[in-house]
Amino acid sequence: MAGIARPEAFFAMLRAAGLTLARTQALPDHYDFNSWQRPPDKRETLICTEKDALKLWRHDPAALAVPLVLDVPAAFFTALDGRLAAQGYHPRHTTAPAPRTP
Repeated sequence: MAGIARPEAFFAMLRAAGLTLARTQALPDHYDFNSWQRPPDKRETLICTEKDALKLWRHDPAALAVPLVLDVPAAFFTALDGRLAAQGYHPRHTTAPAPRTP
């Protein structure tokens, strides 16, 4: 289960890691789990994101939390650096400011 903006990405990540998912449950982003009902088959292991686990564990402490794996291409950081540089920021090429003297 996943209460994130793109739950299918989480499910795809689990499948890519070799898991066979009996079923998936996409919940609204930032779902609070107050009205959540556990699936009837108690033998099913619940798997969720780390973000969701913090709320889900109050209702089902046996649920497994899996961190999201994010693969950001190097081109993203190059583009980000370019946009920041256009705004006057040079995050990868600046040195720390000199300490101020009173």
